[in-house]
This record gives sequence, structure tokens and C-alpha cells, in this order.
Amino acid sequence: MRYFAKKQQGMTAGGIVLMLIGICMSVVIALKIIPVYMQQGKVKSALESMANIPEIENKSKREVNTFLYKRFDVNGIRNLPKDAVKITKFGGYLKIKIKYDTEEQLVSNLFVLIKFDEEIEVGSK
Repeated sequence: MRYFAKKQQGMTAGGIVLMLIGICMSVVIALKIIPVYMQQGKVKSALESMANIPEIENKSKREVNTFLYKRFDVNGIRNLPKDAVKITKFGGYLKIKIKYDTEEQLVSNLFVLIKFDEEIEVGSK
């Protein structure tokens, strides 16, 4: 009687554990980072909508800042740093720049730093 060795099939227990660890890490990273990018989309949308306000380039810096922060409030953006918004105005020219960093803790002492930099220009220099 001949004995034929069966071919090995499937994954080992160690392989399954490593695959599950990889999937769990991917899910944790996605759950931490996706909301940051969703907020950035809202910030960018609010900034771009400023260009649609008639005669915005002729408004004062204070009025522009008020318009922008009202849009942030409507979109639910509350944790933007105070120094993130820079408004530059020269006569009929207006430049609004939003630059900030966000730090997200993934696990324990492992953090991710994400930098954002958006700007619009309205009017002529």
C-alpha cells in the first residue's frame, strides 16, 4: 500500500493572527484619520465659499473674519487653532490663508501629525 502525502492547504494559525493584527491596525488608523480629513473638507468648503460673497474684497478684516467663523460654526468646526486663519488685505485684494497642524493619537505613544495649508485670493493686487 502506498502512502501519498497530502498537499498542505490553508493558512497556519500564526498567519491568521498576523493577518488579523494587520486588519485591526488598518481599521484603527482609518477610524482616527478619516474624521480629520472630513473636517479639512469642511474647512476648505467654507474657505472656498468666501470667494462667492459679493464684494468680499472690499470688506474689513473683521467682517471677513466674522463671515468665515460663521461658516465654521455652521459646519461644526470648533477645534481650529485661533492663529490658523491669516487675512491679508490691500485695497481691493483679499487673501485668506488657513494653515494648521492636527495631531492624532493612534495608540499609546504613537501619534500622527497632519499638516493642512489652504488659501484663496480674491480681487486684484
